[in-house]
Parts: sequence; C-alpha cells; structure tokens
Amino acid sequence: VSEFENKFDVIFAFEVLEHLLYPEILFSNAASLLKMNGTLIFSTPNSSSIEVTSMKAISNTLDIEHISIMSPLAIHSLANRHGFRIVKIETPGKFDMELMQIKFRKIFLKILFKRGLGARNIQEYISKYGFSSHMKIVLEKIK
Repeated sequence: VSEFENKFDVIFAFEVLEHLLYPEILFSNAASLLKMNGTLIFSTPNSSSIEVTSMKAISNTLDIEHISIMSPLAIHSLANRHGFRIVKIETPGKFDMELMQIKFRKIFLKILFKRGLGARNIQEYISKYGFSSHMKIVLEKIK
C-alpha cells in the first residue's frame, strides 16, 4: 500500500463491503490510497431498510454471503473514524415492494392501498426517506 499512498482520485467498491468480515479495513486502505479530497464511492445493502427490519430472517438482503450489513448510521461512524466526509447517502431502491410482497401482501399493502397509495408511490416514499434495501454512498477524504 505504501507505494500507492495518496495516489488516487477515486476508488469504487460496488457490492463489496457486505462481504468483508472487517469493513473498516476497506475504509482505512481507501483513506491511505486516496489523494486529499479524493472520492470513495460504494454501494451496499441497508440494514435499516424497511425490507430488512420487517422481514428479518426471510429478508432477501440477509444471507450467508452478506456478513457485514451496514446502516446509514454505521456508514457515518466509519467515515468519521477514517477521515471521510459524507457527500451523499441515497437509497434509490426500485424493488422493495416486490421483495416485501411475500410477507405483507395481505396486511401492510392492503392498509396502504386503502389510503390511496399505489405501489409506485409507496416505493418512492421508501426511497426518498432512506428506507430502501440498497444504499449508494459517496465519501470525500478530508484528513
């Protein structure tokens, strides 16, 4: 790592973090490899999503290969500890309604549909307020 310290402008890590036993190593290494104001961009499942918190063991997001599921709060903590500033955390989900319909078809969705909210409106709400099962994160190295 030492020969590459402070050499890169951008590091991408799409769908990697959840497979790492020690995700802080990714943050530490990225911090040492990036130039000042360099960017770390990654995506990972969201443990605070409506799909994970409501479906628990039958969630499609939780599986044997995903050993480090992060929440936005965990991302803030890791970023702060490793000298990053949060530029953006978004949950642009498109499939939460499909993932949840197995369990909630008869209860949850009926209540929402009775109130005039269609699946599209519900999905937009889930995405807008950070409850989608997938996160995209952009961090900037500040230290």
